Amino acid sequence: MKVFPFKPLTLLLNYLMLFLMFFAAGVLISLPLLVKGYINMDITYAMPNASKLYFYILAILYVSGVCAIIILNELRKLFKTCALDNPFIIQNVTSLMKICYMSLVIAIVYLTKIIVLNSFFTMIVVFVFLMATVFCYVLAQLFESAVLFKTENDLTI
Repeated sequence: MKVFPFKPLTLLLNYLMLFLMFFAAGVLISLPLLVKGYINMDITYAMPNASKLYFYILAILYVSGVCAIIILNELRKLFKTCALDNPFIIQNVTSLMKICYMSLVIAIVYLTKIIVLNSFFTMIVVFVFLMATVFCYVLAQLFESAVLFKTENDLTI
């Protein structure tokens, strides 16, 4: 018999992801001011035409920020179904594929940044999100197989 529908750690992670989603939305709203301040303060001395990159940097951060919010929302859905002891459902496969696509978008966006404004951190971000793409794709295929086995098993019993 379950007293709480959510396990405590899962509930904590759910609230943490909600907080991060709202925080990311706040950062996305204030992004033009933050990027303008960063360009005026940091890059300008090393790069004389840094103000031309303002819209490019803004676009990269908006795309990756929106993708991050979508990833957090899908992770929240995954944790919710796992907490309710029903992880092998088709919605989790869909969530994992959305995470896979969003990770791929972030990797591609930062791959273009390597060409325009390269840094070691950018290369690490590309590598991490390409690995996340592959990991989520394999996990989605595994969950899809588990869903098929589960439905087949439910029909036989």
